[in-house]
Amino acid sequence: MSNGTSAKRSRWLRFGLAMVVIGALAGVAFWNRVALKDAWDQHLQANRIDGATSPNAGVTRPTKRPLFEVVPDKHDTIRLIDRDVSSLGIHIHTINSDPPPNKLRLPGTLTLDPNRFVRVHSRFPGEVRRVGTASGTNRPLRFGDTVVLGQLLVRIWSKDVGEKKSELVDALSKVHFDKIILDRLNSVKGGVVTERAINDAERNYQGDLVAVAKAERTLRSWNFTEDEIAAVHQEAKDLLAGTASINDDGHWAEMDVLAAQAGVIVEKNFNVGDIVDTTQDLYKIADLDRLQVLANAFEEDLPLLRRLSPEEQNWTLQLKSESLDTAITGKFDQIGMIVDPSMHTSVVMGYVDNPKKNLAIGQFITATIEIPGDSTQVVIPVSAVIEEGATSAVFVESNAELREYTRRRVAVTRRGRTQIHVLSEPNATQLERGIQPLRPGERILIDSVVELEAELNDLSSSAAKH
Repeated sequence: MSNGTSAKRSRWLRFGLAMVVIGALAGVAFWNRVALKDAWDQHLQANRIDGATSPNAGVTRPTKRPLFEVVPDKHDTIRLIDRDVSSLGIHIHTINSDPPPNKLRLPGTLTLDPNRFVRVHSRFPGEVRRVGTASGTNRPLRFGDTVVLGQLLVRIWSKDVGEKKSELVDALSKVHFDKIILDRLNSVKGGVVTERAINDAERNYQGDLVAVAKAERTLRSWNFTEDEIAAVHQEAKDLLAGTASINDDGHWAEMDVLAAQAGVIVEKNFNVGDIVDTTQDLYKIADLDRLQVLANAFEEDLPLLRRLSPEEQNWTLQLKSESLDTAITGKFDQIGMIVDPSMHTSVVMGYVDNPKKNLAIGQFITATIEIPGDSTQVVIPVSAVIEEGATSAVFVESNAELREYTRRRVAVTRRGRTQIHVLSEPNATQLERGIQPLRPGERILIDSVVELEAELNDLSSSAAKH
């Protein structure tokens, strides 16, 4: 399965899960609102006094105190009058002193280590004459075979190879014969050979040496090894000695392509007889002893990951195809700088050793990263937060004896499925915007806080009118 298909499946899975969570939260909020309204109506019914009616609607009004009342001299503060409010779903939560470690679970996949992956090309265009054989067999190499460093992968016949070798042989031949001529001229007694003839012979010999060096440099620039160049020298010696012919074995224009690294063949793109060029990938060889891990982190989690020191950049990998007992511990060392505009995720990269070759390319994984608690934040339940557009608020206990709770705007730093991270001490700019601190040890209301806020707004509006 391709990375694109995996990403699409992961995206739809997260989208579906988000819709389920939103639906569940909306359902809970709806039923809590219904419960609060029913309890309020029951309270009014239980405290009804005959003859006390509303002048506007003729509806009997309660004469006893309601469940809540606004504290006149305290802004955004409500007092719980009826001590039995548990039936309304309202509870009290004490903020912990230290936020617990947060575990990020990132979906991802295994892929090839790009630093241990090579594409094998021919250095010259030509015809495939032979394919290397698999270790311990006589069959040609194929997909999935293991190769070692320096192993023969393919033999190519190329006219360019023959021409460059012939240029070196020709230069070596000229050196041989021009050296003989120079030595003979120098051996003749003075006066028989002119000085000019000796100088011409010397110049020809030196020119031949330059041609040999040029031919050798050309072969080296085409990645011929010293052994291959030495073989051409030997060919020239054999030809000059009359013990060999340039067409004796038919292999003069052949070139061997050897494995540049040990690994597994993950792609093969030719057969014997194919005409190949220098841009074609003949093989792709990967060292599978180590694989790269690519995990996807949401945009809001990136600051948490970047704050980790190198010693804290640890993760536990769980394979989808394995049991929970086979988790692999490791480290990640790079956090991507590009955020996917559609998924709003960035890639977290690391590596995992695979000496037994039991991990496969493309396998799905879940990477779990433990984020240490942040002393500048507190963690509170989701049910404590009132979302008002771009702002968030909670009800904080301001007087325990009188059961008074004040609505306080807070700065949310990160939202989870069951918990929300809130800044404990806002900065000066946030304080100017009305954001207030929320410190460990303070007590807040949770559950049905949205309904409680609605009551506060209604009571405040009524008090303002009177």
